[in-house]
This record gives sequence, C-alpha cells and structure tokens, in this order.
Amino acid sequence: KLIGQVRSWAASSQALSRQNAFDLLQVAENVGGTAAPRVVCGIWRTRFRLAEEKEPVPCMATLFYRTRDYLSAEFWEDQIRRICDIVAEEYLGAGPGVQLMVHHGAPWAMGLEVGEHRLLAEVEAFNFFGPQRAGMLQGETEVIQADSAKVLADRHQLFNVLLQDLPPGGKASSSPVAPGHYLLRLAGEEVCGVEVLGTQPWQLVLGSPWAQEGHEASLAHLATVLRRRAGSWGCSFVYDTRDERGARLSDGAVNVGLLRRKKSLRVAVTG
Repeated sequence: KLIGQVRSWAASSQALSRQNAFDLLQVAENVGGTAAPRVVCGIWRTRFRLAEEKEPVPCMATLFYRTRDYLSAEFWEDQIRRICDIVAEEYLGAGPGVQLMVHHGAPWAMGLEVGEHRLLAEVEAFNFFGPQRAGMLQGETEVIQADSAKVLADRHQLFNVLLQDLPPGGKASSSPVAPGHYLLRLAGEEVCGVEVLGTQPWQLVLGSPWAQEGHEASLAHLATVLRRRAGSWGCSFVYDTRDERGARLSDGAVNVGLLRRKKSLRVAVTG
C-alpha cells in the first residue's frame, strides 16, 4: 500500500514523472526464506545550481526515507543513509555534483551531521487563515505570474537553486493558481513576490518570499490575492529558518490573516 501511494504521488509531479528521474529503493531482510521489507526511500536525479554560479551540476536528492520496521527504526534509517551515500557516489562519479538528503521528523537537526553531511536547511511554516487585517495598499496594484528563471536570477542569485527539469508540454495544473513565481506591482513597480508551491486542503502553500525594502507589508496583499484566486481559506509560507526574509513574516511586519501560527515542520536538508 505504501509503495502504491508513493508511486501515485510521484506520477502526479511533472518533475518526478520525467523519464529516469525518480526511483524507489527498498531494502528487505531475509526472514525465514521470505523477503521482509524494512526501509524504503525515494531518489530524485536532477540538477543543482550553486549560489552565484551560472552552470548547474548533477544532483541526487533523497526526498524521503521511511522505515517499515519500527522496533529497529534507528538501525534501518542509518543503513538506508549509508546506501544512499554509495548510490550517490556511483551516480555523481568523479566530477562535480551535489548529494542532498531530506529528513522528515528529525528530533534534532544538528544530529544529522554525520560524516561529510552538513545541515543546509531547517524548514518552518507560517500559517494564517481568514481575511487580511486592517491596512490596504495605496495606489494601483497588479499581480502577475513571472518567468521563474528571471525571478531566480534577479531575486535569489545568492541562494542555491534546485532545478526542475520539466518535460515539454507537461500536464496543465488543475489548480486556479498554477505553481510558479508571482509578483506584485505597485504603481508599475515590482515590490514583492512569492512562489506558489502547491495546494493542500483549505490552504495555499507559498515559498521564496521577497520584498523591496519598506514594502514588506505588501506580501500580505499578494498572499491574499493568490489565496482568493485559489479559493482557499488560508496560506502557509514555507521557508528556511535561517532565511531572514522568511523569518521576518512572523515578526509583525506582514499584516496577514486573523489567525496566525508559526510551526516547525521537523524537516531538515543535509548535503
């Protein structure tokens, strides 16, 4: 059942459903002559562009790993991490490349720094529901979907970028708000932007927030417009805890919905 759910999830993603991009790796133990599954992981082969570099390098990312033997969970999780290191070494070869591993439910992120792995990100979410609180923008506003490559080059050049090789003529999004980067123009000037990552029941998931100095409050207006287009009750901003632009969302500078909550997702990325 678990394998079927993962395959359905991967098939729904344009990036993962690309030929030879995603594999499931399962480790089994011989128990009385029968192979008993112990741990499974999902491996994504893509490209990665380092900050301030123009040319991307090959990347192997372990998107998840999950034990199926909960009595020996720590042992099997350690085994699958070691196996992923071997697979990455074979895939990347002697040339430049990046290996990433996403850890879900990690109790202490710094404890994941084993061997050559270093902590790159800890993911946090800022959730808010209901209409925007008092305070409206002055002047004519416009929300547009922007070219992602241009936004990454103009606004996120100091950050590492995990690239998605999408197949030509891929499946159209069924959501009223398609995934991608969106900008808010105020009196003709681009003042802030976010990336729509996807939708969940009742809420729109956003990432990569940025705002021009003095326009941090404009993010609330942009999020409200996208939330209404998507027909969602709320929004969830997802960001790295060490990214000041994301952490600034919850300090009161962004005048968002009536109900607000900051939550650690217990998701960490090492590389």
